Amino acid sequence: MTVDMREFSRTLDAYLVATSKTLSAAVNNKAGRVALAATNTTHKAKRQDIEALGVDGYRLIKNKKTGELRQGRPIYNLGGSMRNIIAAREVTSGRRDFSNMDARVKSAIARRLKSIGFLRAGWLPAFRALRSFIGGLAATPGATQQGKPKGYAKKARDGFNPLAVIANSAAPTPEAAKFVEQGLARAFREETADMKAYLERKLKETAARSGIETRG
Repeated sequence: MTVDMREFSRTLDAYLVATSKTLSAAVNNKAGRVALAATNTTHKAKRQDIEALGVDGYRLIKNKKTGELRQGRPIYNLGGSMRNIIAAREVTSGRRDFSNMDARVKSAIARRLKSIGFLRAGWLPAFRALRSFIGGLAATPGATQQGKPKGYAKKARDGFNPLAVIANSAAPTPEAAKFVEQGLARAFREETADMKAYLERKLKETAARSGIETRG
């Protein structure tokens, strides 16, 4: 995975000079904020797109006590698009194994339905590990944890060149990894813009204290 961090790094260097935080605290703050942003900027599959691959509807389950109806298990269309996708993969790979296709179609669609937001949730462990450096933010829009955490963080330690690491290991395929990469790149751009806005405010404050007028 390759993300262009040059602009972020240049802006971070200026931010580290301007902020009152310690170097390690500032680096952990930015790493945590990037992880939080990535829970929103990383691709999230749309349920309706997955259902279009082979879900005709859902069974309804009636509560015996209240009589209320709730959504139950999917009603699969075993001859839908997912069957064609699986068959095409078998042809492309040269295996040509078309056995147990009904079960494979059900399994593939069920996995995709359960994995909605799965790539975004891969940033949650990193965010949670660094949450205390962000000022107590608790909200993580666009991501909820289901199952075993798929990611981690390493906090920056005090020193002249502190380094923090955030990682998302949720991507099961190279295609999915591309979505994670794109989401991370967007998160870095957002945090870069936020730091630039902070630096501009600090510059104006310094100018005002010195009696220098600024525009904008």
